[in-house]
Amino acid sequence: MITIDKIKIFDSYGGDIDGLARVGRESEKKLFDNNDWSLIDGLYQDIELINKRFAAQTYIDQTITKLKDNCDIESFDLFTSRIEYYKD
Repeated sequence: MITIDKIKIFDSYGGDIDGLARVGRESEKKLFDNNDWSLIDGLYQDIELINKRFAAQTYIDQTITKLKDNCDIESFDLFTSRIEYYKD
């Protein structure tokens, strides 16, 4: 489950998982499951494609579903706030 805390840590390392591995605090490392980091990275890429209008509606719908399935309410709201034309 993606949370605000995980997104903040991801952002603080600029998406560099090696940075987390090298200098991250143990408490930060323990928050992440095996695929959380790559999931956040992929969601950012999806949002970028959507905002650049390179994504078909089915792709946008799949991305929203992926957000709903993998994020808590706060992180879902954060991600969707970054989609320029997203409306509930």
